[in-house]
Amino acid sequence: GDHWSSPYAEHVAWETTDGFLHPDVSGQEYFGSDLVSNEVFEDFVLTFEFYYTKGANSGIKYLIQDEHKNIGLEYQIVDDINNADHQKPKSQTAALYDIFPAQGKNLYKLGMINKGRIVFQGGRGEHWLNGAKVLEYDLSSARFRDAVATSKFKSFGWFGSYRSGKILLQHHGDLVFFKEVDILKL
Repeated sequence: GDHWSSPYAEHVAWETTDGFLHPDVSGQEYFGSDLVSNEVFEDFVLTFEFYYTKGANSGIKYLIQDEHKNIGLEYQIVDDINNADHQKPKSQTAALYDIFPAQGKNLYKLGMINKGRIVFQGGRGEHWLNGAKVLEYDLSSARFRDAVATSKFKSFGWFGSYRSGKILLQHHGDLVFFKEVDILKL
């Protein structure tokens, strides 16, 4: 509807099937056609259901700024087992992508619906998976800054400095299904 758009791509390459929102993967030119909220969120709880297909990679990004397009904090969603590029814990499902791994998570197997949750308030964030908190962080901490310094975001001096931004569903060219994407403002 009017809540989402694809500002960084030519096409809105998303479809709904049986109530699930998913990327249109019929054409490789749609890769990068991320779905972005029109609204900016500051403190929020984002809940969602998802399932992925074999080898698939996607994610939900947040605190997204138009000037930096699709670069921001990411709740990674990936087939941990069958995706060859995502064998490091900090790039697997529910990780804060390339920064912190999810700890003690229970990821349901291929084709099963998982429930994710992102809580962000006052510069502190939490990732949840299937009812369990799997990571937490504080953007102003040395722990966060040190983790960014060894990540692929190390050259972006602004990374982690924002306390509000847009929400983004990643179109990575793979089939991932989302449902019940709900944003509660705190």
